[in-house]
Amino acid sequence: VLVNIGIIYRMKNDRITSTKKKIKLHSNAADYGLKGVEIKEKIGNADQLPIAIHNYCETLIKLEELTNSKSEKVQLLTQAFNRAKRNDQNFNP
Repeated sequence: VLVNIGIIYRMKNDRITSTKKKIKLHSNAADYGLKGVEIKEKIGNADQLPIAIHNYCETLIKLEELTNSKSEKVQLLTQAFNRAKRNDQNFNP
């Protein structure tokens, strides 16, 4: 549910023109997405974890596109990369 709330926040941005509001919605989306990922990890929901991580990382990437700060861009992309890479290391087909 938390992951879905994050997706809804992200989708609401399609109807908003203010960059400041878009950044706020994407920040909320990222917060919910991360909480969803953390809960799925704690309960061992391996089937749904990859899609939750995908949605969280996609939100971070969209947030990066909205910011003008180079250091914030690097931070957001690094966060997305590290989260995706961490999941990749745990992947065991």
